[in-house]
Amino acid sequence: MPTCPSCEEEVDELHSAKIHGKRKKLCEDCLELAEEEAEIAEMSEQAVKDMMGYKGSW
Repeated sequence: MPTCPSCEEEVDELHSAKIHGKRKKLCEDCLELAEEEAEIAEMSEQAVKDMMGYKGSW
């Protein structure tokens, strides 16, 4: 059985997703959590850009 590198638990299968520009293989629970964290980080970055009046890209 594969082991999730994030939570180090044995799982039936690992799911692959691109998070922060890198391809990661995680269990389903860790994958959902990582996707939520990436979405929150993206929204907070956009909020900072809006506050600064920045119109370009970082």
